[in-house]
Amino acid sequence: MQKLDERGRLEALAAFAEKLRDKDASFGSMAGAEHPGTTDHPVQIPFWKSSELADAFVKMTYDSDWVLGDFDWSKWLDSEEANSLLKDQLAISKANPDQLRKLITALIRSDRFCEGTVLQAFEDGTMLAIAVRASSLLK
Repeated sequence: MQKLDERGRLEALAAFAEKLRDKDASFGSMAGAEHPGTTDHPVQIPFWKSSELADAFVKMTYDSDWVLGDFDWSKWLDSEEANSLLKDQLAISKANPDQLRKLITALIRSDRFCEGTVLQAFEDGTMLAIAVRASSLLK
């Protein structure tokens, strides 16, 4: 697969803005642990049942090189930059492409260790804010 330049990455991400803005859009739901558990039916660890939209979004982040391979995202999550971007969508609206890549990488990779991170980022509007920012960077 051919690597995209910055504009190509932004276009791929921006293409999700309207999909994420749709009032019926869903990234899926958390499942498991629906009952207290018994010997015959033990408690299941909660897991994220992703939607087609979520699967397409995550696939796009990898295919479009938004997820950085050589980036210490867990260390970055402790930074002031990460704190600002994760807590304030206004900060995302001013983010540069490099900051968006770091944020996307941290969210996608975090989900492997804390399932539901990507779902939460969709539900709280973070993913939409990221896609909208990509759209505005194209102008």
